[in-house]
Amino acid sequence: TITDDMLALLTGLTELERFSSDGIQLTDAGYKHFTAFQKLKSISFFHPAFRSESFTGTGLAHLKALPKLERLTFAGSTAGDAAMEAIGQLTQLKEFRTWHTAQTQAGNTHLLKLKNLTGLRVGQRLPSWGKDSPISFDESTLETLAQLKNLEALELTEARLSAKII
Repeated sequence: TITDDMLALLTGLTELERFSSDGIQLTDAGYKHFTAFQKLKSISFFHPAFRSESFTGTGLAHLKALPKLERLTFAGSTAGDAAMEAIGQLTQLKEFRTWHTAQTQAGNTHLLKLKNLTGLRVGQRLPSWGKDSPISFDESTLETLAQLKNLEALELTEARLSAKII
């Protein structure tokens, strides 16, 4: 498991262009170490700090200091709307992928700040989080996504949609 201290040990990898991790256990403050990787083009986080109270997702805002970052995957996280707000600050992104995360539709509206976004994948939160958990992808999500006029690729998965006409 990669922690804040362990990621700090990798900051000398200044030529790094892609980073992918499953189960990384960073705190929000730990994401500042990514600023050392100025050539990063693609980051994938699967199950980041799952059910950790030391990660709300606000630390993802540190990634805005990466000018070449074009692709971000943030999947399988219990971080919710605060993470989506931070991701909304990553205006350099061209592609964003998220599914099985805990955001609500309010969090999805932060995607509208990503004016350079040409590719998007959005999926539902895990059903194991309980019936009382608000869904992260519904009809109102489609209304939000329809405002992203630069999209060239859109992947929608595990939606909970009704048969009503919008």
